Amino acid sequence: MNPIVTMRRSHTAWNIMQNPSSIIIQRKGQIRENGKIVNINETLEPQIVRIYAVGGSENRMVETIGERQIDRYYRLLASWDADIQASTELKDTFYHDGQKYEVKLVNNKSIHGCKVGKQVLIERVI
Repeated sequence: MNPIVTMRRSHTAWNIMQNPSSIIIQRKGQIRENGKIVNINETLEPQIVRIYAVGGSENRMVETIGERQIDRYYRLLASWDADIQASTELKDTFYHDGQKYEVKLVNNKSIHGCKVGKQVLIERVI
């Protein structure tokens, strides 16, 4: 393996360990399998990630949708092999410090064609 890829993966792991959080993702949704739609409702193994706030101001963007408030103020850093997904068919959610979060976007970071980490957009559901 390319030494730069190894170095970047170790940098990602080091960053996660500066403020690690263990999360258990609940995955729900539907997928197509053998010509039919299959419902998925599974709990994944615990994963170590880093959850951090984005932006320096105390103002946060809050939207009210029905009876739900969404706070788009947080991101998540995960290792290159973390099992986190975001799609129109699947919804990953997890709880951290008593708050519910939904995964909205997974951005795979790569160098020389190899994944070195994942930056994830998450929304806190209030």
